[in-house]
Amino acid sequence: MAIQLARVTRDTPDLLSLQNSYHGSLGTAMGACGIHHCKHALPETSFIHHLPAPIYDKADEASIDKLVEDARRTIESSTSNKVAGFIFEVSERTSKM
Repeated sequence: MAIQLARVTRDTPDLLSLQNSYHGSLGTAMGACGIHHCKHALPETSFIHHLPAPIYDKADEASIDKLVEDARRTIESSTSNKVAGFIFEVSERTSKM
C-alpha cells in the first residue's frame, strides 16, 4: 500500500531500493529486495531500481558517499529525474542496533 501511495502522490512509478534488504515475503515487497530468485514478473515490481547496499557495520563516510553517488547516477540514467521513494531496511544480522 505504501508503494502505491508513494507512486500516486509523486506521480512516478520509479523507486530506489537497496539490494539484499528484506522488505517482506509477498509480491512487491519481495521484488523490492533485489534478490533475483525473489523477483516475480508482476507489473507492480517494475520500475524498482536497485542500489548496491553498503556493509552496515563497516559503513564509513566514503561508502555512504558512494551510495549517494550511485543513487544520483541511477536517478539520472534510469528515471525521469524523479522517484517516488527510497526503500531500505537494515538486515537484523548486520545491524548493531
